[in-house]
Amino acid sequence: MTDPREVGASEILTTAMNMVREARETVLVTMQAAEELAHPLPRDYFLLLEQKMHEGVQLIRIGFGSKEEFAHLQDQTQFSHSNYRFYPTESTDYRRMLLVDNKKMLFAKTDADGRHVFYTEDPRLIADLKTYAQTFSV
Repeated sequence: MTDPREVGASEILTTAMNMVREARETVLVTMQAAEELAHPLPRDYFLLLEQKMHEGVQLIRIGFGSKEEFAHLQDQTQFSHSNYRFYPTESTDYRRMLLVDNKKMLFAKTDADGRHVFYTEDPRLIADLKTYAQTFSV
């Protein structure tokens, strides 16, 4: 199935963790500092990311927020590993996404009904969002 499928709110973290567990080459993820300050991700998520880096997976995080917000998050969101790259930006063009091995992606869309999260393996959608992410990580 190549069409995006909506992921229920109660399944988002589990889906993301499963995707990261399956990563063999790369994990590219965007994060909004204010959101992570208000609703921190569980420690298990960060431990899993660290484990994957030790297995050789490249972790690329693009952070949206202010220098002050990043300073508050530093202990939780920064890794000291050669397979880790962090690109902070103060841009407000934030799109939530998690891309694993350039093949599987979770992404969020906001509309009048709120934020919805989708899973896709559609190469066209993945290419579009990867191009967006590369504007911040080059």
